[in-house]
Amino acid sequence: MKKVLLCLLLLPVLLRAQYNPDSLLTLLGKSQIPAQTVDLHCKLSKQYQLSDIKKSKKHAEAAVRLAKQFHLKSGQAEALTLLGHANLVLGEYDQALDCHFNSLDLALRAQDTSVIIASYTSLGVMYHKIRDAHRAFAYYEKARNLALKTNDSVGLSKVYNNLGNLYEDKKEYTKALRYFSKAAAMQRQLNQSRSLAISLHNMGHVHVYLPHPEQGLPYLFESLKINQTLHNKILLSGTLGSAAQIYHLLGNKDKALEYARESYSLAQKTESSKKIRDAAILLQNFYAKQGNYKEAYEYLKTVNKQDSLLNLEHQKIKAAEITAEQEKHILELQQKKSLAEKESQVLKIKKQQATLGFSAAIMFLLSVLLLVAFRSRQRFKASSEQLREANHQMVAQNKEIKQQKATLFSQSQILQKQNALLESHNGFKTRVFSIISHDLRAPFGSIKGILNLINTQNLSQEDLTMLFTVLSKEMDHSLEMMESLLLWSKSQLSGSNVVLKSVSVQPVVADNLQLLTASAEQKGILLVNAVPENTFIHTDKERLNFVIRNLIQNAIKFTSTGGLVKIEAEEQENQVNILISDTGKGISAKNLSRLFTEDRFTTLGTLNEKGSGLGLMLCKELMESVQGRIQVESQEGQGSTFIIVLPKASSIEPLLIETDNLILN
Repeated sequence: MKKVLLCLLLLPVLLRAQYNPDSLLTLLGKSQIPAQTVDLHCKLSKQYQLSDIKKSKKHAEAAVRLAKQFHLKSGQAEALTLLGHANLVLGEYDQALDCHFNSLDLALRAQDTSVIIASYTSLGVMYHKIRDAHRAFAYYEKARNLALKTNDSVGLSKVYNNLGNLYEDKKEYTKALRYFSKAAAMQRQLNQSRSLAISLHNMGHVHVYLPHPEQGLPYLFESLKINQTLHNKILLSGTLGSAAQIYHLLGNKDKALEYARESYSLAQKTESSKKIRDAAILLQNFYAKQGNYKEAYEYLKTVNKQDSLLNLEHQKIKAAEITAEQEKHILELQQKKSLAEKESQVLKIKKQQATLGFSAAIMFLLSVLLLVAFRSRQRFKASSEQLREANHQMVAQNKEIKQQKATLFSQSQILQKQNALLESHNGFKTRVFSIISHDLRAPFGSIKGILNLINTQNLSQEDLTMLFTVLSKEMDHSLEMMESLLLWSKSQLSGSNVVLKSVSVQPVVADNLQLLTASAEQKGILLVNAVPENTFIHTDKERLNFVIRNLIQNAIKFTSTGGLVKIEAEEQENQVNILISDTGKGISAKNLSRLFTEDRFTTLGTLNEKGSGLGLMLCKELMESVQGRIQVESQEGQGSTFIIVLPKASSIEPLLIETDNLILN
């Protein structure tokens, strides 16, 4: 007796310290308490999920029988969930679905939220497997809501992973990857290695359908490493299969075949018809694509054999019958609840009727008292009317005061916005006048000096050629700045309008490239218009012309001889991105953060071309005036890409919209 007692006292400590199958089997042989025996069978079932799914099923079944015998509802519910998982891996979907419904029913009666969440999640998995996305999503939502309510982070991470699988089936691969990543981040934090390995597998596998499949390999290899540490043979087969698919997409056929064969070898060891079938399909496809139809046929026979063992169509029919039976059961419960509520309502009505009878007697007595009080009330009636009238006037005055207060507040808000806009425009005007007083004066001073030198000195033809070259560059710089200032001044004039209409991007780009061809040819730069013909945006064409021309000029300026300037367009749901890319010297990280700010600066082009620092400021303001914006991506030494973001053209008629710009005084 003392030995048994000592064993029972030490059992919880041993359970926490040892979870490998051999230790658990030793403890199972010594356990004499039904609840602990059920718990040990459940732990063994979880452990064998990693290596021997049939043993996992065996211990789950033992736990179900023992828990049922001793009326241990929570233990039975957990054991049924484990049994359902084993049936799922073995491809016995109908039996798995029945287990999870029974588990949910028991967990609800025992009010065991962790098992309820697990059951909801497992039912979602089952309906996902039989291609019933609507029901799968409904059960995942139930699991997620309950996990959030009870702060069950472990359960929530599994729901996020499974939601990723649903979105992968819907071919929303980016959204699926977000859910897998969210699950993996939570599982890392919670140190849930088994669940993390599954999420990493899914993160790697979804890259099969993304533009860069090679990015999925690190996740698959990390999943393989975790599963090898855990001795999880069940998941290894699928992860190796996903790696094989990626190598096949990358053109490494030998590596793909090597991983596919290893996947098939491990699948056979699991004795899971579903996993053997999946691995055989992969090898069949690889050999068929290589033209090795003999090997492809051999694996096709394996696929057919496993299909016959699985008998998926029969299982789906059985699953549908179980679903219908469960939904009928739920409907009957709802009808019983409704009937009980009706009976309760009848009792309430009877009680109310009795109360009304008593109330009628009370009302009669009150009427007598009111009749007595009526005469007294008459005396106060006149004074009450006066008080009511005074109160009415007070309410009206209060209402008027509130309206006036609201009006004043609204006017104050408008005034604040106008003041902010005025300050913004005044600040920009100050910067423009600073440019006029400094930058514009400088080139004209240089031009005047050159002309005086030509007039007063007897210069050689070589000197004259050099001076006229300098004069031409100064004139180009001055004209560029004057054009920018004139466009900005026009946008500020009172009554200046922005004409928003549907504009085809391709011809606008073509016109500006034609204007700048000569500048590009001087530097041997290739200009490429890669904008699709049917790309339309909703904007002001004149302002768009200036911005595109300015950005192309900048690209030419900062691109070395023999470089490339390319203009493209990307259509999105509600907007169009116009990309102006160059292979120039790029922008340093320091200067990149100063673009589009009040901190104006200029840098010399690849042939020492000058700039005013005004162009990008004007481009930013002009695009914002037509509900657009400008972004930039650049790396020093590798070129730059300026991105104009504007609304996509719709079927609406062109509009004439008054600008919010202030008058330039």
